[in-house]
Amino acid sequence: MAITSLTPGQSYVGLLIDGVDGTPYTGATLRMEDRGPVVDVPFISHDETGQFAHVDEWFRTQTPPQNLILHTPDGMIGLYGIRWRGHSVRSGVSLGQLTPSETLLGRYEGSLSEPFKVAEARSAVDGLRQWTQLYGITSDREIGEDGTADLVVRVTTGVESTWQQGEATMSLMSDWRTAAPDIDPHSGLNISTQPVLVSKFPEPRPLNDHINEQRKVVHLLTLIAGSPIHFRQHHVGDEQIVLRSMGATVLGHPKVEAISSHTVQDYAQPRPNKRALDGMLTRFSDVGEAGMVRWNEQYEPWKKFILPAVGDFGRTNSFMEDTIISMSMSLEAAGKMIGERPGEEDTYERNRPITATQVYRCLDVVGVSWGEIGDNAGIARGVARTYNSIKHFNDGEYPDAAVSHLVSGIAQMIVRLMTLHLLDESGSLLTQYREVGAMRDLENRAKHYRLAFDSRGNIVSTEGGEPNEES
Repeated sequence: MAITSLTPGQSYVGLLIDGVDGTPYTGATLRMEDRGPVVDVPFISHDETGQFAHVDEWFRTQTPPQNLILHTPDGMIGLYGIRWRGHSVRSGVSLGQLTPSETLLGRYEGSLSEPFKVAEARSAVDGLRQWTQLYGITSDREIGEDGTADLVVRVTTGVESTWQQGEATMSLMSDWRTAAPDIDPHSGLNISTQPVLVSKFPEPRPLNDHINEQRKVVHLLTLIAGSPIHFRQHHVGDEQIVLRSMGATVLGHPKVEAISSHTVQDYAQPRPNKRALDGMLTRFSDVGEAGMVRWNEQYEPWKKFILPAVGDFGRTNSFMEDTIISMSMSLEAAGKMIGERPGEEDTYERNRPITATQVYRCLDVVGVSWGEIGDNAGIARGVARTYNSIKHFNDGEYPDAAVSHLVSGIAQMIVRLMTLHLLDESGSLLTQYREVGAMRDLENRAKHYRLAFDSRGNIVSTEGGEPNEES
């Protein structure tokens, strides 16, 4: 048998193997919590027989083995990068708890004295299907000469696109799984397909190295969608991951599930709604492999632009004020990376660039029309003024909720459009957004609140009211 999944509330009982000759096996239970796998180890402290001497030392010194194998009746589970979580004594029996950094649902034949490493990782990620338009399954109904109908289903696994990301080779591919129905296994076959993000290294690497490279793509999707994007599952492959027969013959090297402490909490997060995914600013077919290479090249130098915005987009129901702070931090960083732009002097104070200048530079680069909301200098000053009034206790009144709602939306859109600029400096990805009316949703928001920015960044009422200098 093989263990193919580990879901919250599920548990497996087995024997812990530490790979040290002569060490007695000890019973343990692996259970899955929302925060990840936990291993419960019952043992007797100061056991005179010596059976639990090694386990007692793990918890007494808080230094368990880095790696262990849990051998269960259903199959092997690898536990890697183990950390002490705690232990207690009840009725003379101690109960220790361990948490692994990585949990492998399969046989890994590497040495337990060495770190866990794999050559390939495949990850399911929110929004990949909408972004890539990969489905991997086709069906056709065929009518025979006798009038009977056949359904022909073709499911494919194949690499669609590949690009280099440092030492890692990244690719997008369609993947599929089959399962028998729960009620009557003989009544049919369930086929599920999904695109996956794949990373490969020339030599096996720690799983977290794969995740770090894949996370760059997750961050890109977060900015393009303007919505939280999460990892949902990892499968890994390596020559050391082996499927054997009862006679120890190697039958293959399957891709098996691995659970990482760095991403397992993603699994419990709500999935992005359809509207957010349908509202992606661009698709992979427009970005292409060249755009992905460019994103990787820009990622490190532009981190201070990317990470604050990703952090805010990655939160569900973030406060508007938090959004303004995070997006303004990103725009400040981007403006300094962009450098001087024509006309930015209109935003200077005392003949020097200020926060509004950095926002203006981003606005000038993306080059979109904001309709009656205002011109670039006015919007830049308005965004900066709202940001400063939130951030500094002595800088004007706290902005009105309507102003915060409008400014947060504008700042988010500037950040997302700047992401398209990073993907393609030629501006082709921005073309459709530079057309008049492309910012219609934000223009409608401004009309709803009857607000706009004058050239100095003051909020004015489009009903003819006086400028609000404090907004």
